[in-house]
Amino acid sequence: MEKKKASLFYVLSDRAVVFLTIYYATAMLVSIAALVWVMAVSTDIKPERIPLFAGLSSIAVASMLCCVQYLRRLYKACIEQRVSKPESDLRHFGNLVYFLFRPLIAIVFALLADFAMLAGVIIVTSVDLELNSRFLYLCIVVSGMIGFSIGRVLDVFESVSEKRIKSIAAEAGGEENNG
Repeated sequence: MEKKKASLFYVLSDRAVVFLTIYYATAMLVSIAALVWVMAVSTDIKPERIPLFAGLSSIAVASMLCCVQYLRRLYKACIEQRVSKPESDLRHFGNLVYFLFRPLIAIVFALLADFAMLAGVIIVTSVDLELNSRFLYLCIVVSGMIGFSIGRVLDVFESVSEKRIKSIAAEAGGEENNG
């Protein structure tokens, strides 16, 4: 059985809720337009330009689906009355930052995934790398998943990073004691 997260309670002013709604809707429309453009011109692109178009489409898709997810969170919180008026400017600011930067964080992780996939392709293939449109579509799918579930991606990334750092520190400490 999947463990359900506790519902978050947001501290936002009415103006902030309206602003965030407009922000997400605008970002979503811009992302859709960018993705449509990429898809329209991607049928005739040269193989050496595929990484560029993969990056552009990843930015668009990660942003678009992140906006869908956080717009959904925002309106559900409003409907379920999980939004309160700010009593503290700092909590209000923190909640605004949480909502404002999620699409940008999704974009960063989507591009990181693109680089990781490209590095994997380069490692597996010969030096004469020639990408095709399948790489572009793979980047779109992976970026979409990252954008939509960026909160979980951040949790997993934090957990894996923490384990790796502890492991490296333990190994370094063990080498110092043995040397």
